Amino acid sequence: MFTLIYNEIRKLVKRPKTIIVYIAFIALIAVVSVAGYKSEQRRIKSNTPEAQLEMYTNYRESLLDQKNNAPEDEKASIDSNIKEIEKEIMELESLIKSGKKERDWKAELRTNIEAIEKELANSDNKSTDKHNQQLELNKLKYLYDNNINPQEEYAFNGFNFLKTLVNDILGSLLLVIGVILFVADIVSGECTPPTLKFLLIQPVSRGKVLLSKFIAVTISAIFLIISSELIFFVIIGLLLGFGNPSLPVITGTLYKFDYSKLDMFGNPAFVELANSSKMVPVWQYTLNMLLMQTLFIVACVAFAFLVSSILKSSMASMTLGIISVIMATILSQVIPAVIKRSHYLFISYGNISNLFDGNLAQRLQNPSITTTYGITVLLVWTIVCYLISHFVFTKRDILI
Repeated sequence: MFTLIYNEIRKLVKRPKTIIVYIAFIALIAVVSVAGYKSEQRRIKSNTPEAQLEMYTNYRESLLDQKNNAPEDEKASIDSNIKEIEKEIMELESLIKSGKKERDWKAELRTNIEAIEKELANSDNKSTDKHNQQLELNKLKYLYDNNINPQEEYAFNGFNFLKTLVNDILGSLLLVIGVILFVADIVSGECTPPTLKFLLIQPVSRGKVLLSKFIAVTISAIFLIISSELIFFVIIGLLLGFGNPSLPVITGTLYKFDYSKLDMFGNPAFVELANSSKMVPVWQYTLNMLLMQTLFIVACVAFAFLVSSILKSSMASMTLGIISVIMATILSQVIPAVIKRSHYLFISYGNISNLFDGNLAQRLQNPSITTTYGITVLLVWTIVCYLISHFVFTKRDILI
């Protein structure tokens, strides 16, 4: 069995198609890296005291114009805003005169902590808003106690780049389509008389031949994708910094239906489960994200493998696979009946951040959608797709 897998991997590595797909994937990540770097330069420039002073000055002028045309009962509120803006302008002018490049972020962090603490102490609200405020307070305290600049959450560094790449770029259809292009002809491409004759005269069962192909293409897909991501993670980390590995990330948020609160249609409110959210360091979040992405890649491979096993044409299997995932994605966003059942589709778990943060459960209004649920769906898709592929391949009549 090991020899079969080894031979299949060698065949995959030598294919021109594998090289083309890999180069295209590297090029895509390179483009994302350059775009992220340019965006970071713009962010840094806009956060300078001079840029902020210009922004606040323009805002003050806008408020003054607004005040001239506003009713008398609104002018007091506008005056209050203008005073706050002028206070910011004075602080920025003082900062520029002192020659400093940025404000004392730790002092601002302490001010924000005190403001939230005061608001929580004076509030009798027991809703989700108070829960979110407490969570934000815990996060700010963690940043303050560990001397972590909050700006690191938005900086272009190794950890943030990897998170954006996996979730926002590849978490859409790109990764699924890439896997289908890579896998589509793994079985259907062998449906030529010379190749099949060579395969079937070997002293191994069809089942072992198919399993070796599945294992080989799965290993290859995981290696090509994860290794590319890690290579750019290291490059960006060495050039621009990896970021603080202890930076906290809020995750694990769970939801429930609150039947004590009904909307205008009589439906229960969908609220966060108290104390379900937790903070984990970004290095742990990144590791969990890559493990989940690996499982997602396996499910994508299994689906593409199934299509390739059913059809005898490489072009047909590629076309059907791509059209299927595109249509499923579109329908799961526009048709209510499909939206309600989209949590059964493996493509719904491409954006891993949405699953970890509970955003997917909130969007679909389904409290059952948790990380464990997502893992289960991906495993079921992998097993079912492979079993169908095995049945089709082993029972098919092959004429040579």
